[in-house]
Amino acid sequence: MAIKYSDLNLGQIEAVVNKLGGMDGLRDFLSGALVVVKNTTEKAKEKLLEFVASFKVAGAEKFVAKQHFKKDTSDTAIVKISWLGDDFKTNFLGLTEENVPEADLKVQKLLKGSRDPGIIVELGDNYTVSLAHVWNAMALQPKGEDGNLLTNGWANIFYVADVNGVVWAVCVGWYGAGWYVHAYSVEHPDGWDADFQVLSR
Repeated sequence: MAIKYSDLNLGQIEAVVNKLGGMDGLRDFLSGALVVVKNTTEKAKEKLLEFVASFKVAGAEKFVAKQHFKKDTSDTAIVKISWLGDDFKTNFLGLTEENVPEADLKVQKLLKGSRDPGIIVELGDNYTVSLAHVWNAMALQPKGEDGNLLTNGWANIFYVADVNGVVWAVCVGWYGAGWYVHAYSVEHPDGWDADFQVLSR
């Protein structure tokens, strides 16, 4: 008699029965009393991030956000900024940071579309940076020069605490005339695209 899965051998069949807990387990499986759940452990371990580079940014004795983050695309601008998002203005322009040490920032590329919670878990304990670090990273490429930050319109993502200590995803992207600076809730349902960059300590 022909069977549907004719390439199965007796060893494989025995292995399946053993996995199910022997003949009693097989009977429970066939009756519906035993349910097999797919093991997604390996999928869960798939990396979201790939290391690209690291670079040093200065700290600040006192960093007053509103003195630095302001729209200015003139030739005399320290950093050309062409747009600040409303959530960034509301939650960060009142921020003052003190005694911020210099930092070595890691640049990592997103390997697939991902949401903030999963990214944060993979980054580990040092996932946040200071807003001064974001500014000083931008100041290394003030007019959209090539460097560690992407300048092709794609996102550079930093996790930064606001005036109330709430962590946001601060997104910096270069669009022609200057940097765009956004802030998004880390609980936002939309994800980030593959090939965007995440920066952390």
